[in-house]
Amino acid sequence: MENISNKTLATLLIASIVISLGGTLISLNKLSNQQVASATTGRAQQDLGTASITIQTSVSILLSTDTIAFGTGWINGSNPTCGTNGVNLSTEGSGTNDDDCFINASDSTPAMLATDFILNNDGTVNASVAIIGPNKTFLMSQTGAQHTKLNFTWQAVDDDSCLGTLVTGWTEFGASTTLCDDFNWTDADDDLTIEVNLRFPSDQASGTYSNSSIEFNAVQA
Repeated sequence: MENISNKTLATLLIASIVISLGGTLISLNKLSNQQVASATTGRAQQDLGTASITIQTSVSILLSTDTIAFGTGWINGSNPTCGTNGVNLSTEGSGTNDDDCFINASDSTPAMLATDFILNNDGTVNASVAIIGPNKTFLMSQTGAQHTKLNFTWQAVDDDSCLGTLVTGWTEFGASTTLCDDFNWTDADDDLTIEVNLRFPSDQASGTYSNSSIEFNAVQA
C-alpha cells in the first residue's frame, strides 16, 4: 500500500472536522427547536372573556289622576224629580248630573263632573289589576225607601289598554274585583280610565263625606 501523503491526511482531517461540526450544529438546532416547542406547549394561544347583564321584570302601576272630587253644592229642592229619584252624579263621558239635581255652591249652576281615575301601567310586563274600596255606606246607612237611592259604583272604559277581560259595567265598590286581567305595559296603550258613579237620596244630611282609600293592586299577568 502506498503511503498517504501529508497533504491527503490534512485534507481528510479538515473534512472530518467540518462534518463533525456540521453534525453538532444540526443537533444543537434541533435541540433548540424542541426546547422552544416545549416552552410553548400548554400555554393558550387565545382566551375568551364574557360580559353579562341580568334584567328583571317590573310590575308597577301609577294613578296619574288619583282624586275624584264631586264638589260642594246643594240638592235642587225645587225639582220634584230630585226628591223622587235622588241625586245621581257620574264621571262617565263628559260627566252627568241627572235632572240637574246637584247645584254648584260657587255659581248656582248644575254641577258637571268629568274627572276619572286614570291608571297607568309603568312597569315592564302586562299586569292583572284589581280594585278594592269601601262600599256605599261611607255616606251613611239608609233605611226604608231612601235606601235604594244610595249607590257608589265604578266601571272601566273599554279601550286598547286591556288585552284581556275588562269590567265595563257599573260595579259596586267592596271586595277586591279584577278590573282588567291583562293590562298592557307598552307606552302606546298603557292607561285605563275608571269612571265613578255616586247616588244619594234627596234627604241626605248636610256634611262632608269622604271614603277611605280606594286601592288598585297589580300582579304580573
